[in-house]
Amino acid sequence: MKLAVSRDSLIALQYMWHRQPFRAPEGWQRWNARAVLVASLRLRVHRLLPTYFQLCQKANELRHKFEETQPTWLIEQPFTYTMAIVEQVLDGSLIESMTDFWIQVEDHVINCVDEITQLEEFMLLSAVKKCNFSTFEQRESMEIVLKERVSADSELNKNPIS
Repeated sequence: MKLAVSRDSLIALQYMWHRQPFRAPEGWQRWNARAVLVASLRLRVHRLLPTYFQLCQKANELRHKFEETQPTWLIEQPFTYTMAIVEQVLDGSLIESMTDFWIQVEDHVINCVDEITQLEEFMLLSAVKKCNFSTFEQRESMEIVLKERVSADSELNKNPIS
């Protein structure tokens, strides 16, 4: 028995094979080690979309740079795949590019938090200097309290409670 396939259908199939989005089977995402890693990376980045990528311009630029080589929906739809993405998962290239992207974002987050902490410390100390304290000791004690608070906040940001 011969199956006849029209030329148009064959062309459409060849065109759509790498582009048609689908949801990966649960077993593949659960048991294939590379698929598990990619799913984890995609979910981690997806969780930052409504917060960090919308608030921080530099992080958003990193995202756009990543999206120059990958489809834009890769982060926005973490459970959607195409055959082209599956091939990248299996050969490890997507894992490598997503890991590099995640390292850049993580480095930026750490630097951004340090800059914010330094800015807060500067603003608090300049506010203390503008206040009129009756004695020099009151002013010094307020500066010490504020420095301790800022250093405690920065330590908490560096070592978050898990």
